[in-house]
Amino acid sequence: MPLSISDFREKINSKKNVAPINRFEVRFSGNISFGNKQDLTYLCEMAELPGRNILTVEEKTYGPIRKIPYGSSYVETNMTFLCTSNGLEEKRFFDYWMDNITHPTSFDVNYYDSFVQDISLSMLDETNQPIYFCTFKECFPTIVSALSLNTSATNDYAKINVTFAYRYWLRNSDVNTDIEEPISTETPMTSFNLSGFN
Repeated sequence: MPLSISDFREKINSKKNVAPINRFEVRFSGNISFGNKQDLTYLCEMAELPGRNILTVEEKTYGPIRKIPYGSSYVETNMTFLCTSNGLEEKRFFDYWMDNITHPTSFDVNYYDSFVQDISLSMLDETNQPIYFCTFKECFPTIVSALSLNTSATNDYAKINVTFAYRYWLRNSDVNTDIEEPISTETPMTSFNLSGFN
């Protein structure tokens, strides 16, 4: 039986419509004490829900090769922030953060725990209710983009792109969704002994 437009529309409507990508909220929390982190929530223009890679090794006993998983890896994430005329304080926030990682003149590197912090990202529906919520753990900026200036760009505005490294991310299940989470992010699976890991 061929698919019909009415069946497609009914299926989409039964799932509360398609998810918009222009509604989200970013929040910073952790060790960084300089600047106003809350303002960045309003000034984040672009963010990414994170991906995840399963690391594998190839194993061959007989016949086709099997890929055996042994861990996960996480790709750096990017966010874009608008910059205001109040001294470009948004750019200064990330300048100071990077200065706190490696000193700009002595080039000394600070202790890891002193410059990492968590970043939470909520994707929202059309009523501004969260439909997906995740937390990037142990984040710090690795790249703050150059800010291009142009005398002919009279209708443009200043913004910077920031690339963040993080150790891993967690998906939070306490949002409005009918999807059953197969694995809890709060309690490890009982078949795993994680006591020796940090």
